[in-house]
Amino acid sequence: MPGTVTTIDRDQREGLYELVRNHLGSIEDFWIALERTKDFATAERLGLEFAEDFRLLKDIGWSQPARRGAGPRPQQRRRPLQPQRRPRSARGGV
Repeated sequence: MPGTVTTIDRDQREGLYELVRNHLGSIEDFWIALERTKDFATAERLGLEFAEDFRLLKDIGWSQPARRGAGPRPQQRRRPLQPQRRPRSARGGV
Protein backbone atom coordinates (compact mmCIF):
# COMPACT_ATOMS: atom_id res chain seq x y z
CA MET A 1 0.00 0.00 0.00
CA PRO A 2 1.47 3.33 -1.02
CA GLY A 3 2.25 5.93 1.61
CA THR A 4 0.93 8.81 -0.49
CA VAL A 5 -2.70 9.89 -0.65
CA THR A 6 -3.89 11.91 -3.61
CA THR A 7 -7.07 13.94 -3.52
CA ILE A 8 -8.99 14.62 -6.72
CA ASP A 9 -11.96 16.85 -7.36
CA ARG A 10 -15.29 15.84 -8.90
CA ASP A 11 -14.29 16.72 -12.47
CA GLN A 12 -11.05 14.74 -12.21
CA ARG A 13 -12.95 11.77 -10.78
CA GLU A 14 -15.49 11.91 -13.61
CA GLY A 15 -12.68 12.02 -16.18
CA LEU A 16 -10.91 9.03 -14.65
CA TYR A 17 -14.17 7.12 -14.35
CA GLU A 18 -14.98 7.70 -18.03
CA LEU A 19 -11.46 6.71 -19.10
CA VAL A 20 -11.53 3.49 -17.07
CA ARG A 21 -15.03 2.55 -18.26
CA ASN A 22 -14.00 3.08 -21.88
CA HIS A 23 -10.88 0.94 -21.43
CA LEU A 24 -12.79 -1.84 -19.67
CA GLY A 25 -15.14 -1.92 -22.66
CA SER A 26 -12.34 -3.67 -24.55
CA ILE A 27 -11.95 -6.49 -22.01
CA GLU A 28 -12.97 -8.94 -24.73
CA ASP A 29 -9.50 -8.42 -26.22
CA PHE A 30 -8.08 -10.16 -23.15
CA TRP A 31 -10.23 -13.25 -23.75
CA ILE A 32 -9.42 -13.30 -27.46
CA ALA A 33 -5.69 -13.19 -26.73
CA LEU A 34 -5.99 -15.84 -24.02
CA GLU A 35 -8.39 -18.31 -25.60
CA ARG A 36 -8.60 -17.78 -29.34
CA THR A 37 -5.14 -16.67 -30.45
CA LYS A 38 -3.20 -18.12 -27.48
CA ASP A 39 -1.13 -14.92 -27.39
CA PHE A 40 -0.21 -15.26 -23.74
CA ALA A 41 2.15 -12.28 -23.67
CA THR A 42 -0.66 -9.99 -24.84
CA ALA A 43 -3.12 -11.65 -22.46
CA GLU A 44 -0.72 -11.05 -19.55
CA ARG A 45 -0.21 -7.39 -20.50
CA LEU A 46 -3.94 -6.79 -20.88
CA GLY A 47 -4.67 -8.65 -17.64
CA LEU A 48 -2.31 -6.35 -15.75
CA GLU A 49 -3.85 -3.26 -17.37
CA PHE A 50 -7.38 -4.35 -16.53
CA ALA A 51 -6.33 -5.24 -12.97
CA GLU A 52 -5.11 -1.64 -12.56
CA ASP A 53 -8.47 -0.40 -13.86
CA PHE A 54 -10.36 -2.51 -11.35
CA ARG A 55 -8.16 -1.27 -8.49
CA LEU A 56 -8.75 2.32 -9.59
CA LEU A 57 -12.52 1.74 -9.68
CA LYS A 58 -12.28 0.34 -6.18
CA ASP A 59 -10.59 3.57 -5.08
CA ILE A 60 -12.82 6.09 -6.89
CA GLY A 61 -16.08 4.15 -6.68
CA TRP A 62 -17.93 1.86 -9.04
CA SER A 63 -21.09 3.91 -9.50
CA GLN A 64 -21.80 6.35 -12.29
CA PRO A 65 -21.00 9.89 -11.22
CA ALA A 66 -24.06 12.02 -10.54
CA ARG A 67 -24.83 14.47 -13.30
CA ARG A 68 -24.82 18.08 -12.23
CA GLY A 69 -28.30 19.43 -11.75
CA ALA A 70 -29.91 16.00 -12.04
CA GLY A 71 -32.03 14.48 -9.35
CA PRO A 72 -33.23 15.93 -6.11
CA ARG A 73 -30.90 18.12 -4.14
CA PRO A 74 -30.53 17.63 -0.41
CA GLN A 75 -32.70 19.99 1.59
CA GLN A 76 -30.89 22.51 3.70
CA ARG A 77 -32.07 22.35 7.30
CA ARG A 78 -33.91 25.43 8.36
CA ARG A 79 -34.43 26.69 11.84
CA PRO A 80 -38.07 27.00 12.85
CA LEU A 81 -39.44 30.46 12.27
CA GLN A 82 -39.59 32.61 15.38
CA PRO A 83 -42.32 35.23 15.70
CA GLN A 84 -40.91 38.64 15.00
CA ARG A 85 -41.82 41.55 17.22
CA ARG A 86 -42.51 44.74 15.42
CA PRO A 87 -40.85 47.87 16.75
CA ARG A 88 -43.05 50.02 18.98
CA SER A 89 -43.26 52.73 16.37
CA ALA A 90 -44.77 50.23 13.91
CA ARG A 91 -47.31 49.03 16.50
CA GLY A 92 -48.79 52.47 16.84
CA GLY A 93 -47.21 53.15 20.21
CA VAL A 94 -44.47 55.51 21.08
